[in-house]
Amino acid sequence: MKIINTILVKNGILFDKEKTEIICYPAGKKDIKEYNIPEGVISIEDYAFSGCSSLTSIEIPETVIHIGFSAFYDCSSLASTNIPEGVTSITGTAFEECSSLISINIPEGVTSIEDSTFSGCSSLESINIPESVTSIGGSAFSGCSNLESINIPEGVTRIGWRAFYKCSSLESITIPEGVTSIEYGTFSGCSSLKSIVIPKEVTSIGDDAIPRIAVIYVQADSEGHRYVEENKIGYILEGEATNIDTTYRIQEEETWDISVSGDGNIIAKWTLENRTLTISGTGEMKDWSFNSKEDWHNTQYINAIEKVMINEGITSIGDYAFSGCSNLESINIPEGVTSIEWYAFYGCSSLTSIDIRESVINIGLDTFYGCSSLERINVDENNTDYISENGILFNKEKTEIICYPAGKKDTKEYIIPDSVTNIGRRAFYECSSLESIIIPDGVTSIGESTFRECSNLTSITIPEGVTSIGWYAFDRCSSLTSINIPEGITSIGRYAFYECSSLESIVIPESVTSIGSSAFSGCSSLESIIIPEGVTSVEYSAFYGCSSLTNITIPESVVKIEDYAFSGCSNLKSITIPDRVTSIGYHAIAETTIIYTKSNTEGHRYAEENQQGYILLIYEQGDINQNGKIDVTDLLMLKRHMVAGNRTEWILTGQALLLADMNENGTVDITDMLMLKKVLVDEM
Repeated sequence: MKIINTILVKNGILFDKEKTEIICYPAGKKDIKEYNIPEGVISIEDYAFSGCSSLTSIEIPETVIHIGFSAFYDCSSLASTNIPEGVTSITGTAFEECSSLISINIPEGVTSIEDSTFSGCSSLESINIPESVTSIGGSAFSGCSNLESINIPEGVTRIGWRAFYKCSSLESITIPEGVTSIEYGTFSGCSSLKSIVIPKEVTSIGDDAIPRIAVIYVQADSEGHRYVEENKIGYILEGEATNIDTTYRIQEEETWDISVSGDGNIIAKWTLENRTLTISGTGEMKDWSFNSKEDWHNTQYINAIEKVMINEGITSIGDYAFSGCSNLESINIPEGVTSIEWYAFYGCSSLTSIDIRESVINIGLDTFYGCSSLERINVDENNTDYISENGILFNKEKTEIICYPAGKKDTKEYIIPDSVTNIGRRAFYECSSLESIIIPDGVTSIGESTFRECSNLTSITIPEGVTSIGWYAFDRCSSLTSINIPEGITSIGRYAFYECSSLESIVIPESVTSIGSSAFSGCSSLESIIIPEGVTSVEYSAFYGCSSLTNITIPESVVKIEDYAFSGCSNLKSITIPDRVTSIGYHAIAETTIIYTKSNTEGHRYAEENQQGYILLIYEQGDINQNGKIDVTDLLMLKRHMVAGNRTEWILTGQALLLADMNENGTVDITDMLMLKKVLVDEM
């Protein structure tokens, strides 16, 4: 740590005595949004602005020549700043996690972009790297998910590990000839990368350096050639190979028979010149399977196709026909096609729009699953089976919403039309722009993966008529803070609210009898939950990783607690295991949780075998709060239960409800209250 002999404080901001170094701008200072660093400052010291989340703009004077380690780390609201021409040194992590930063200039004179300098700058759209830079450090631009293009100067000789990891908008990149090493994971997670050129000077390529979705341009017998062959990645070769096989080389032209009977009625022809697949002939296409390796689904072609032309005469598009064609941008579906089968465009993440012709009468399940850039689905106005409204696909009667395009960015709030009674599986999958959705009263079920990965969804209204929530329904809706589950729902499917990390509260109605595996796993903001009577099993990982959970009630109906059910619930101080539980699985309860249990029960056995802290319970009828004595508090709890109405916090559940049933007849009523009063009077 640097020792400061003399200091100066001005407006709560710390400088050295000469005011040439800014040492600390207090992170808790909220009264200023824009700050101009004074003229004369030469150095912005390590961590000087770290965590200053209120600042939106910082002006750096021309006198500054040095920006220290983590100088602007986690300035999450910082949208703009200038770097003066005189700066020659920007230390590692300087702008890490500046998630609002849109653009930045790096001046000539800077020779190195150090480790993690711009890591996590998820809004960064453009950056100019000067010719003076010779080295790009590890994770330098990792997580810059809006960065679409970048120019690497000719003088760069090193690109560090994971330098562009998860730059998911990056479409193309050219590596200069001076680079000799591409390190581990350099372009891993660049899910939009269509092509990359590897110069022959590269002598070392690390594991997972280049994503399999890109088409690689390599020189024959080079390190790049070796890498793509060993990793089974499609590539385009320059020169003639003599030492390395060319199994995964993409040919300039390729032809396949894709007729159902294999009689040559339908031929698909690939041409390299414009990366087009042309399909011609008469009849139905054959069906493919998931992870098929036939025809263009071979590794070396699947990512090279950018355009598909289907000629007239074709009557159907088979299962998984273009699945995984991640670079497919456009497709022509001719009049005469009557059926588009299951998963036909699964994973076509570059496809922006598609036209459904008049002749189409069948669109299969999950046809557009994973089309994350799809903005519009257009339907011919004469089609009698489907309609499109603002690019959203419905059945003709508008009773079913089939697909809300994931790439549709013009709407933040969407009200599903009142006519809709059914929401198709994965209908809103990956619709990351939607913040609010209102479901009409006519809908009775929410199907599998319906709102999966709607990452900006903060609110949703579920009508009272809904009776089931399917698997993965709200999986990874990470901005969802609360949700109502209506009475009548009997089952919450597996992974239904998986990793809804902002979910703070949820009330599970008494009608629910089944909570699926991992249903609330990863809900790290959820503080308390009551499992209703009627649930018999807490399934595998149901509440795994609910790290804010401090209180949970397990009802007497539960007989089984499966593996990892409450594992990772690090703030759950105690848990009461009902007497009827006969099975508790592996790592079912967090190690730090104190178990309350009766002697010689399954809870007792589990605590002993796992050397976990526990307290043996001894209580009698009337000890509603289970504190070992019957007093006026128990009577008050019983009275509140009797008059609770809609005040759910007054309603007794689980063990408390059983102990309130003084005459043990299965019903808590006025008789029980009178009996409890008599016990109190006798004790007095």
